[in-house]
Amino acid sequence: MSPPRDFIKDAKDAAPWEKRVSEKITYFLRNYMLRRLLYDTSEGKKLQKKGIDFIVESEKSKHEIKIRDNKWYLKGLLLETMSVVESNILGWLYTSEADAIGYVWKNKDETNCMPIGYLILLKELRKTQWYNKLPGSYHVFNPKPGSYRDTPNGRIYWTTKFIVPPIKDFPKGIVWKFNAILPSNVKQTFLPVGEGRE
Repeated sequence: MSPPRDFIKDAKDAAPWEKRVSEKITYFLRNYMLRRLLYDTSEGKKLQKKGIDFIVESEKSKHEIKIRDNKWYLKGLLLETMSVVESNILGWLYTSEADAIGYVWKNKDETNCMPIGYLILLKELRKTQWYNKLPGSYHVFNPKPGSYRDTPNGRIYWTTKFIVPPIKDFPKGIVWKFNAILPSNVKQTFLPVGEGRE
């Protein structure tokens, strides 16, 4: 079992990575929000008969980046269900205002990202409520505190709860694979995954 992690240090260490990965995520979201293809829906088929292949949406998108150690590379996407178990505070799966979560792992030397990253379309995932039907084997609860931060009154520890489903088990169209290698000007491809495909 891992020792508790310093929440403030982890946040500071992640900041430069988040900025760099954010450029890739912004590229995808801008295109996803502006041109959402409708081929697989009955509404889309009706629109295509009228000569409409896509819909332009004017909403802006928000995203968050999750940076993980390479020891967890491709072992599933960690979805935080409880941020602070002791205070009954819900995790980002329920509370984040982001449209999408960018998921990447640092390489072993922490000089770049591992080649494959994933983008979770969070608002779309919430519509499915799929994660509420997952088997208990996907739920992770470490009974020991996993994070801490130092305050003027001493160190505060807390416990976090997650579900960690395999990437291939996500519903179709919710998770998109992308080339996570930095810099962000590398040729980019986003591919849908889920429902048995990885």
